[in-house]
Amino acid sequence: MTTIIYTNWRRAAQLQGIVGRAIDQTAHPQVHVIDNASGTRHAYQGKAHKMIHADNTLKCWARWVEAMQVDTRYVCIMDDDLTFTRPTVIEECETYMDEHKGVQCIGAFGVLLPKGRRYWESRHTKAKHETTIAVQVVKGRFMFIRRDALDGLGMEPDLTCDDIKVSAHLWDKRLPGFLHRAFNDLVEGPEALHADPVQRMRRNEAAAKYFPDAKRT
Repeated sequence: MTTIIYTNWRRAAQLQGIVGRAIDQTAHPQVHVIDNASGTRHAYQGKAHKMIHADNTLKCWARWVEAMQVDTRYVCIMDDDLTFTRPTVIEECETYMDEHKGVQCIGAFGVLLPKGRRYWESRHTKAKHETTIAVQVVKGRFMFIRRDALDGLGMEPDLTCDDIKVSAHLWDKRLPGFLHRAFNDLVEGPEALHADPVQRMRRNEAAAKYFPDAKRT
């Protein structure tokens, strides 16, 4: 079984439809929503199997604190700007992981980090057609992970690029992440943050920190 974890910070309107699609998945996942001090105006009011009200001091790291505590075999971290277009995506994830015992993390988007190149100079990719690609960083916009692969990660937060820290944790354990073609049709919402220049700077720094061969800014 799978737990899907979302965080909300003032984007509740689009999250309500996203969570509805998640709850309707054929695999019947548990859906947890962390509301990071959005305030009354932006607070998430939709349905979920578990609601967590946080103060935003952990920012996106709050989802990993929750992920390390769930009791399902798999955990899925999703940003609140992606929507399922098919009801079978989580079922397909579970089947793939059941059949590939050595794979600990799969996702839709990722980065290959050649030695000496910064994060945003590196190859950003997703699996296409019949290919499955091994990458150093599976982007946190969609990460489907074996829960026990998070053992040893620790609770110390990274307040900028949590998914890079998690990918580095797996990479250090010689457990690369993989991108799978089944997730290519997730629909991106209008408020995606991945092109924000501040995010670019933070991700360059995080990659240099957790993957020492990556060039610093």
